[in-house]
Amino acid sequence: MIRAILPGELGNRLCAYAFGRVLAVRLRFRFEALAIPGFPQTAVQIPGEELLTRPCIWTGNWPFEAFWGRPVHPADFQRPAGYGIELSGLFNRFDLFADFQENLREDWLRLAAPLPPRESDDLVCHLALERAPSPGSPPKTVESLAAESSFSEQDLRQLVKVTKPKRLYLVAENSAHPFRTRLVDLKPEWFTGSELERLRFMHSFQRVAMGQSTLGWWSAFLGSAREIYFPRTEKGRWSHPAPAIMAHDPWWHGIDLRVPGDARFVFDW
Repeated sequence: MIRAILPGELGNRLCAYAFGRVLAVRLRFRFEALAIPGFPQTAVQIPGEELLTRPCIWTGNWPFEAFWGRPVHPADFQRPAGYGIELSGLFNRFDLFADFQENLREDWLRLAAPLPPRESDDLVCHLALERAPSPGSPPKTVESLAAESSFSEQDLRQLVKVTKPKRLYLVAENSAHPFRTRLVDLKPEWFTGSELERLRFMHSFQRVAMGQSTLGWWSAFLGSAREIYFPRTEKGRWSHPAPAIMAHDPWWHGIDLRVPGDARFVFDW
């Protein structure tokens, strides 16, 4: 059996679900995970083989065997093992479910009640702020988070200059985002709400720009966007796409959501 322990944030839960279901299909194992609100196909029971043994726990972005602290070999994604697998990591890597992207978009993670498509000249930008990497880290102010953000004010202004949107929409977690006072001259429309509300809103746009956030990535990837502006990765959580070498490496090592060969994604803007 494959059991996915879905982490808290919606984008991370979608990553863990996607990897778990792909593994279940490949290994012909039963798949168990909590349903994700807004995605009705995640409530479907996935039958398969169920082994009555202690599961092997996989964690990380590129999966590590939690007990041994070693990376999982890619061959283990294809061949049935003599034990079940419990997924407790983030698995923020496109290559883990790349071969099933049509299944994900058209079936497994099809959004319920999507909003009508927006006009083609509109642009939505997801302003994701950095988070403290661990519960023990000191709290940060909104201003300091914005200063460290992978989507800076300069990046946003450059993007608007390049894309020349008819209407600019900015999506933020709450109304306290510091860019509200700095971007008045661009006359943006702001949108805040729950994670699902923000995902559904961005999902409706044909042009999407994302910060370093799995919520923004899934909004664009699952939607009908024809242009997806990928965040700069010189700094921030997505700046180390190579898989971690050791299990105790920083939690963000190995995040890689680049989509090779998809003409919708714009990396150099």
